[in-house]
Amino acid sequence: RLNVQVSQLERELHVRDERSWWLTERARSLEEEARQKDQGIEDLKKAWNHTLAAKQDQIESLQKSWSAKQVSAESSKPHYPNDEDTVSIFRNSLLRQLKEKDAEIA
Repeated sequence: RLNVQVSQLERELHVRDERSWWLTERARSLEEEARQKDQGIEDLKKAWNHTLAAKQDQIESLQKSWSAKQVSAESSKPHYPNDEDTVSIFRNSLLRQLKEKDAEIA
C-alpha cells in the first residue's frame, strides 16, 4: 500500500512538473508577445512623431510662403495718398500741371 501511494505521488509530481513547465513556457511566450507589442507601439510613436514633424515643417513652409506673397502683394500695390494734406498737395500739383498744359495749348 505504501508503494502505491509513492507511485501515485510520483505521478502527481510528474504531472505538476509538466504543468509548471508548460505554464513557464506560456509565461515566456506571453512576455515575448508583450515585448513585441511594446516595440510595435514605440515604432508607431516614432513614425507618428516623424509624420507630425514633417507636417509641421510643411505648415511652417506654407506660412512663410504665404507671408512672402502677402508682402510682395503689398509692395506691388500702388500707394495712394490717404491723408487730407497729401491729397490736397496731390490735387494742387495736378491742377498746376493742367494749367501748364492749358497755357501750352493756348
